[in-house]
Amino acid sequence: MIMIDVRNAIANILDRYTIAQVVEVTLRKMRRDGIVPPFGNADWLAAAGFSTNRKANPADGFLAALIPPAT
Repeated sequence: MIMIDVRNAIANILDRYTIAQVVEVTLRKMRRDGIVPPFGNADWLAAAGFSTNRKANPADGFLAALIPPAT
């Protein structure tokens, strides 16, 4: 029952936003953090204000805690 409440809460939050708003915020945060999105060609990236010297890496985020250390 708790997971149904969690699902409903998430759905209620997501219902407040359009996909365009989610993309806009995501791209703004990626640009702020200097992360190149994993889509788009070089011309589009330059026009959108991205530098192409850094690639997105899941290990940089919360997933880093899930990756075992190298031995």
